[in-house]
Amino acid sequence: MIARNNWLQTLSLLFTLTLAWAGLSAQTSQKAPNAVAPDGSPWKRTLAGTPTQPQTKVTERDWPAQEGAASVCLWHDDALAAFSYTIDDNNAMDIPYWLEIADKYKIKLTWFVITSNIDRTDGRRAQGGTWDAWRQVYAKGHDVQSHSVDHMSKATTMPADEEYGDSQKAIEKNIPGDRCLTLAYPGGGRPNDHAVAMKYYIACRGSYPPFSVPGKIAYENTGLTSAGVVLDPKHMHYIGQCLDPKSRYYRSWYCGLTHFVGPHEDTKKMLTEGFEFVTKTPGEFWLGRYRDVILYGMERDTDKLQSRIVEPGKYELALTSQMDPALYDFPLTVKVKIGDSAKTVTAKQGDKPIDVRIIENAGKKFALVEVVPNRGPALVETK
Repeated sequence: MIARNNWLQTLSLLFTLTLAWAGLSAQTSQKAPNAVAPDGSPWKRTLAGTPTQPQTKVTERDWPAQEGAASVCLWHDDALAAFSYTIDDNNAMDIPYWLEIADKYKIKLTWFVITSNIDRTDGRRAQGGTWDAWRQVYAKGHDVQSHSVDHMSKATTMPADEEYGDSQKAIEKNIPGDRCLTLAYPGGGRPNDHAVAMKYYIACRGSYPPFSVPGKIAYENTGLTSAGVVLDPKHMHYIGQCLDPKSRYYRSWYCGLTHFVGPHEDTKKMLTEGFEFVTKTPGEFWLGRYRDVILYGMERDTDKLQSRIVEPGKYELALTSQMDPALYDFPLTVKVKIGDSAKTVTAKQGDKPIDVRIIENAGKKFALVEVVPNRGPALVETK
């Protein structure tokens, strides 16, 4: 009898453990279907350091020759170059101006904010703004990212970990849905610590020049110009170099910066003329938020793409990257050669529809498909 009871207890224990293992496996598969990157290495949180060899080759736009062949575009929507505009130090009194000009030119902006200046009750309140104001900015599709807690001010002795980490926590707590993944290094007088900053962020905006060349981007210290949008062809930061095949900055990412606008008509004139330049020819510049360009760049720099014809008019795209899917969920633009008689196109990844459109070049048809890496194959169907 005792032996039988022991056997029943053992059987019950095994059954319980089996159910627990099954439940744990199900939970794990939902959160992280793959414990490692597709090449067997650990997922990458960021790409550290300055590349010694180009991770992406800069060429003219690619046009796959064979039906079913595909390639990842250098920039979103196969743009020739990328453009981001950033605002530092809050300067909340300028928010109405920025929202107006952004709506006019269909540009999404990035604010890098000093969190200790927000919701103040002293004279800095107008400059720092309120969390409610920044939530409204974010709700309009713009981005709010970190410029540290106290701007690395000499007046404080706050450790770098707190300057960088506490600012990130404050933004994500007070702006629901906002992922604070990037930092603009503050220039308050104390030196920045890149190694500490990269414990909290996947990329940081640094200093000159404003051009970040694809495949050679140092993500811990990306470029910018505080001159805004430089339109003087004789100036070293002339934005037109992004569009010049003879320039070493051809097809680069240009990042501009403004602090205070206020009544300065010369600044407003520069911004109007600059935004006119980057929007005058559709497809020349991708007008991307700073964080989105960062996500796209690292996914692209580590991507692997396989394509095949499933049946006439149907194409499968299997896109992976080495970047951690818990952080990297921005779609890469994939260009696939489709049949030249195609009239319409649809696409889905898993059971979700994804953006796709038909374009033509030299009488040939292609589909531009927005595919998120590491989320399973995408299926493109033409009729």
